[in-house]
This record gives sequence, C-alpha cells and structure tokens, in this order.
Amino acid sequence: MLASVTPGAAAAPTSAGSFVAAARPRIILFGDSLTERGFDQPGGWAAYMAANYTPQADVVNRGMSGYNTRWAVQVLPYVFGQPTASAGSGGSGGGAGALAGQVLFATLFFGANDAARKEGPEHSARQHVPVDEYGRNLREMVSYMRATGISRILLLTPPPVWAPGRRKHMLWRVGEASKDWPLDRTQEATQPYARAAAEAAQELGVPCLDLNTLLQQEEDWGERLLCDGLHLTPTGQEKLWSLVREAVWREWPETRPEALKTQFPAWDAIDFADIASSFLPQGEQQGQDGAAKEKAGGKAAAAAAAGVANGAKATNSSLVALSHKAQTYEPTTCWFSTLAPVTSGSVVVPARPRIILFGDSLTERGFDQPGGWAAYMAANYTRRADVVNRGLSAYNTRWALQTLPYVFDGPSAGPTARSGSASAGAAASTAHAGEKEAVPEEGEAGTRGRQAQHQQHQSHPHPEPAASRVLFATILFGANDAVLPDAPAKGREKHVPVEEYGRNLREMVSYARAAGVSRVLMITTPPVWAPGRRDFLVQ
Repeated sequence: MLASVTPGAAAAPTSAGSFVAAARPRIILFGDSLTERGFDQPGGWAAYMAANYTPQADVVNRGMSGYNTRWAVQVLPYVFGQPTASAGSGGSGGGAGALAGQVLFATLFFGANDAARKEGPEHSARQHVPVDEYGRNLREMVSYMRATGISRILLLTPPPVWAPGRRKHMLWRVGEASKDWPLDRTQEATQPYARAAAEAAQELGVPCLDLNTLLQQEEDWGERLLCDGLHLTPTGQEKLWSLVREAVWREWPETRPEALKTQFPAWDAIDFADIASSFLPQGEQQGQDGAAKEKAGGKAAAAAAAGVANGAKATNSSLVALSHKAQTYEPTTCWFSTLAPVTSGSVVVPARPRIILFGDSLTERGFDQPGGWAAYMAANYTRRADVVNRGLSAYNTRWALQTLPYVFDGPSAGPTARSGSASAGAAASTAHAGEKEAVPEEGEAGTRGRQAQHQQHQSHPHPEPAASRVLFATILFGANDAVLPDAPAKGREKHVPVEEYGRNLREMVSYARAAGVSRVLMITTPPVWAPGRRDFLVQ
C-alpha cells in the first residue's frame, strides 16, 4: 500500500476535487427512451455530446424508457437531489440551489409516452397522460430543477410520429394479430403535446427545441430519421445532436467546449522539471521556499514511515509529493470548478455505480462517433451504471499519477478510513454491485442490455459509501510512455523508461484498490503500425 493512502491520512482532495464529488460540471439528460437510447450505437446523440465534452464535462444520461411525465415527477429527487429552501420553487434563477455551478445545462425531453393514445393497445392506455396534466408536469419539473440550482434548461418537444413505421413496428413486435389494432401513437395525437411543451417553455422563459416541427422539415423524415415511427435512426440521432448543439450554443455560448476549462492541463503545458507544480490548485505559490518544502517533505516522510510500519510499501516518491499537495488542497482556490456533494440518491452523490475509464487518448476518444468503445459500454449500462471517461490525451503514467486523487476517491473518504483496510472498501463494492446483477446481457448495444436493466430495476436505490459505487475501472496507459527517446523535439518528453512505467502502473492499481475499487482491468497499449505513423507525421 502507498504511503499516501495509509488509512487515516489526508490522501486526496475528497470533498471538492475528487471523483465522486466531481470537479467537472455535469450535463444532465432527463427524458424517456429517446434520451435513454442517446448512447445507442452507432451515433447516439448523447454519445456525440459526450465526445465533444470529454475533457470538460460529464454527460449524465437519466433517460427512462416508457416513462411519462406523471411517473418522471416521482424520480426528480433521485436525479437532481433535494431543492434548497432558499432557492424556492419558482422564478428563473436557481443560483442558490444545491446544484448551482455544478450542472452546465440540462435537457428535459418527455412527451412521447404522455401522447400515447388512450384508445390504443393496453400499454399505450397505461402510458397516456392528458395534455393539460402533461403541461403542468413540465412546469413542475422545470421549477424543481431551478430550485436545485440548475439555471440552463433546454426543453424538447416530442418528435413527430410516422404512422407507417409504427404499424410495421407493431406487426414485428406482436405479429399479425395486431394488424387491425389501433395505433399506439399518431402524429395527430402527439402534435397537441408538442404545442403544450412549447407553450410551457415560453411561459417559463426557457428555450424550446420544437422537434415535432423541425424533423418534419427534413426530406423523407419518416423513413430516414425514425426507425420504428418514433425512435431515431443513426441519421436521426445525428440530426438531433446537431439541433441540440445549435440550440444550446446559441442560447448559452459560454457552454461551448472551447469556452470551458479542462480539468487537467494539456500535456505540453506541464512543467516537466517540476511535474507536481502543474497540478497545484490555482492561487498557490508555484515556487515554494526551501523551508516550506523541507517541512512538507518531513510530513510526507513521516506519513510514509507510518505506512511502512503498518505493513504498507511506498513504491514511488511522486505520490509522497502528491500526498502533500492533497493535505494543502484548498477547494476555493482550485483552478477548476469545485463541486460539493449534495443529498443522497442524487446525480451528484449518485445512487448508480460508476465505471471509471482511466487512460490516455485511447480512452479520451472512447466516445468518438460513430462507434466509440466507451459509447458502446455506456449504451449497454444505461439505466444501471454511469460510464465516466477520464481519458487524458497524450499523458504518460508519470503525469497521470498526479491526477489519481481527482479521478478516484481518496482512501480516507471511503470505507477504507472507516474500516481500516482497503479490502473492506472492495467488499462494499462487491456487496453493492453483485456480479450477476451488474453485468448486462451480451448483444447489440442498448437492446438486450436495456431489457435486462428493466427486468432487474430496483425502484428505490439506497446510497452507498463512495468507494462502493465503482463497479469496475479500466487503466489504459503506455502509448505515450513508449514514445521513442530520440523522437522529434516536441513529444520526446512523453517517454518513460519501461521500468518506471511498470512501477507507475503498480502504483495506480494500489491507489485504486486502496480507494475501494476492487475490480481493475489493465489494458496494454495497442500495437503501432509504422506506415500509418509515418503518414500521420507527414500530414
């Protein structure tokens, strides 16, 4: 075990800069199956969004297939936490709420199920919500979200319904017996709900994306954009992303990715002579005087000695320095946004377990479209776990060590500190997730996985200790460590000798385990194809 993760030591910035109390802002997508399927592959609209915001913000999918607004109102506290009394429930602000500054923006996308026909099949009759109640529910949702501190809300109307596609879908799903059934959804029944959503948005002063109108302006919209007369084809998903992107960036240009700070510095902004200084919170003196350094080193050495005395083994001096940085961490001066956890069961203190993907650009690009590997994973785990991308483009393991307290919860914050052992944190993780319950069935992304999720859904999740919320983690570094030492001038700084690389990987795994992450998958760097690299360098 590392000296910096000795139980009881202040080993990580746990309250404001850690993984569970995320330092990155969130983008919350709240809706029905049109949102839940946003990570479907290839080319889901939420996956496009995640790919654009990977270094700056986390896209959190809270889509719930089949839900209408009547049912969705009941889950508001689990998605957004409890509103603070000072925020109130009305008005247009939200700055005083618990999520103020933590959520970059949110989308609200319901209505396709509310508009299900009461005269349709049994399932649609159960989903139907009268249009007047639908409008009231939307107003209640926006008021609730504002009361939690969310100031930027984009309301989306239900999309149009293409009757031939719905009929074909019913025949495929039920068989010939359904050929004379009334359709479960029609455009004539859906259009009043789109108008009601637009009216609610205008009354509340929130921007509205009228998908019902905009999608019908596309050529052959029914066949091209809708796979079953309602849900989106890959072309429809891409179109939705372009519309959402245009609306959000027009309304709030400050939310454009290029306008946001990244959580960690770019690789070529790191001070290679003093790596740790590049990861200090903003406002701290970069050049500390010798006496302060000596004093800090003494404290770190004492912590290391205590760790070894308790059977721990300090493997790398870089984490000793990192331990000191954590002890002097000041959330109010951190150069990235500081986010404190809110009430149990909310999106910020999530009731869902997390899957942490930690690596270099091969991980950061995992949401790239079409068909990023992280997006496939997110599609399979939607409704069950959140895939959190912590890819750091161009980073080697030497630099990545400095980010460990910001990626994983520090051991002093999780079950380790309370139980006195990292194994207790691991046990909590196993108890919470459960091997059989947590892994979705194999199959096309977002299809059979979704069916398993719905069958095994627990309607009232209870909050667990932070460490128990990590289902598993992947570690994928090495492509930059393996840069040749005699490479061109810009880039050779990435090279890490193979012996140090091995030590760094061991240190990462030890740190993750001590933070309570019991399942860690190590992935080797892929092979390099020389002709392709030559063409890349020439370009």
